[in-house]
Amino acid sequence: GNGTISANGGYGEYSGGSGGRISFHNVSNYNFIGTVSTLGGEANRGYERGFAGTIVFPQSKLDNFILSNTLRLGGDINYTFGNLTILDGGILELDADPRSNYNSITSLYEGSTSRVFADIINVTSGGTISANYLGFPQTQGPGYYSDLRGGIYASRGTSNTKVTYGDSHAPISLGSGSLDGPGGGAVILNATSIMVGGSILSLGKTESFYNSEGGSGGSIWIISDNLEGNG
Repeated sequence: GNGTISANGGYGEYSGGSGGRISFHNVSNYNFIGTVSTLGGEANRGYERGFAGTIVFPQSKLDNFILSNTLRLGGDINYTFGNLTILDGGILELDADPRSNYNSITSLYEGSTSRVFADIINVTSGGTISANYLGFPQTQGPGYYSDLRGGIYASRGTSNTKVTYGDSHAPISLGSGSLDGPGGGAVILNATSIMVGGSILSLGKTESFYNSEGGSGGSIWIISDNLEGNG
């Protein structure tokens, strides 16, 4: 079938509800080609969005997972594939968990996401693995300062005096939001071989109106014996 299976969170004025959970764990023959989603609800005023829930696919689907549409996976569990292929027009979005990765020195949560394990990950031309704008919401994160200052993470934003955070060798933290936009999320890929003909992204939100501030970029951590491609 090509319909919709959804457990999305609801919209709100100031905050959205979280996505739910969907499981196909006990499905023997999974041939569904429609939309599966556990999206978090948006906030009408743009502040505290809900974060995505979880989707558990049957092992037969995970062994050779081919994505040609948009799929957002929540940050509450890890995901293990055999071969993961992102086709032209396919977008795998990795949502975050902002209440994880607690820093006991600063007493702040730095946030993180799920890890994607696979034998082979192939992001073909036109395909994307993305955590764009999926980090800390606007006005949140260790690197949020105040009005008229961009969010920071690994380096300083304009006029922002907050200290940088995270690990340069094992980056898992989320980008911080600004007054006007969220930070980038986190992409953590662990595979024997990774081929990138498309894009792997974790961008902070850019705003172009007068006196606006952008969110900081997020994390991309690639763990692999072999990385190749020209994307």
